[in-house]
Amino acid sequence: MRLAALGILIPLLAAGPQAPDGLTDRLIEAINAGKLPGKSEASRDGFKEGDRKVAWGDLDTPARFRLLDAIGLQGDDLLALAKWAWPAGLKKEAEATLARYAEADPKGRQPAADRLVADWRGVPVPEGGFSYDPQAGWESLIESVSRKARAAAAALCGTISTTGDAAALDGASADLAALANRPGLPAAASAAIKAEGAAALKAAGDRRLRAIEARAEGPDAGALLQKLREELQRRREAALKAIFDTATYVPESHPEFQKGEAANGQQKVNRLVLKEYPGSLGELWESPGVVLVSLDPPLKGNVDVLRKIFEKILPALGDKSGGEGLKALDQALQRLGRKLNPQAPGADEKERQRHEYNRRVEAYNESFKDADVPRDAKDHVRIVNDYREMMGYRRLYIDLRLCRANRQHSAACNTAGRIWHVGPNGDPQTRARREGFPDKVAENVAIAYASPSKIWWEGWFRNSDHHRNALAEAWTCMGYGYAGQVGTQTFSTTALPNDFPK
Repeated sequence: MRLAALGILIPLLAAGPQAPDGLTDRLIEAINAGKLPGKSEASRDGFKEGDRKVAWGDLDTPARFRLLDAIGLQGDDLLALAKWAWPAGLKKEAEATLARYAEADPKGRQPAADRLVADWRGVPVPEGGFSYDPQAGWESLIESVSRKARAAAAALCGTISTTGDAAALDGASADLAALANRPGLPAAASAAIKAEGAAALKAAGDRRLRAIEARAEGPDAGALLQKLREELQRRREAALKAIFDTATYVPESHPEFQKGEAANGQQKVNRLVLKEYPGSLGELWESPGVVLVSLDPPLKGNVDVLRKIFEKILPALGDKSGGEGLKALDQALQRLGRKLNPQAPGADEKERQRHEYNRRVEAYNESFKDADVPRDAKDHVRIVNDYREMMGYRRLYIDLRLCRANRQHSAACNTAGRIWHVGPNGDPQTRARREGFPDKVAENVAIAYASPSKIWWEGWFRNSDHHRNALAEAWTCMGYGYAGQVGTQTFSTTALPNDFPK
């Protein structure tokens, strides 16, 4: 008995809710009137399908709906069918049925349709009621406006994402911005359009940036740049070998030193270092380079469009990433118009780090402000640093304490009319310590040179010991001070200052 009871209950539970009696009566009438071919002898118990008896309870909910939908219900029967189908789980079918009901008499039936949709959603009837779209279903005026705006925005985003025509991209972007900011557009729809539009614009911008970057690279740029770096290193090593070869580039105490540049090795160093000599390090280091790819009209068109995207259209969509886009564009343009520049860092990580450090030192020194470090002192430090960087060394940052000690020493020597390292005012170390500098120093002093440039290139550069003094790998800082006709420079290794740029 228990199994039999379960056998009755199982199909009833699987079948779901029965249709209202009124609709079942319409179905019985239609079958018996021959409106559903293959079905006959309908009653409250069921109907025949061919020779097989089918109970109403044997039909699942979709099957019952299909039968009722097939008999051509009209008027309130359609409304009843929609009311039954929605809670039965046939929401899409219920909405379409309700639309057929309302469309037959919009003025008379729309209020009932609005109330039913509001009941389904558990909300009040909105101002303007609801309308039906075959794809979207029933929606309020706000929902309809939002959907149509987003559909239009999607089409514009498609154009933005795929077009290769600058004018089309410009027009679609402007239309999208206008659509997103259209008066009356719901805030959620506006936000969604702006987000989707910004994403499409970024994708289009990235594609154009990649095209610029690919063009800028050129097929042989990497190989040519590598050869340039190798040649630079070859000339640098030859120059340094000559400078630090004391057997050829003799010390200033050597008897050959006073016999002139041909005898003391300076002439050989000049040929290897100075830019006026063909094949020298300086010639290559200061060469203007060769532009790999110029900004031709097609590329310029891409650049103009990208600037408009980043500067105007993205901000109009409320997107703040335009600044980053412009930065990426400027970087791409630098690579686009770049030259095979021997002063640019190569692929070696250590070399790139040194180049970046040198740029920070350069910025620190240029921004240095103190009465004891006048313009001529900064110019001299820059000249020495440019030379050190060409030779492959780190630039040296200005130390105020050393500059003060050097100015005082230059003034003392100028008053005396002679120069010294050890004299009435002590030695280099003593002079530095008086200004609070704690570490060891190396000092160069010269007299009778009229400018920061001449004191290096005509003075210390042409004196082997002084020349080598400026090229120690360990140095991190330097000072320079000039008074009258005397200049003093010192070098040392000490901790970075607290205000050094990170």
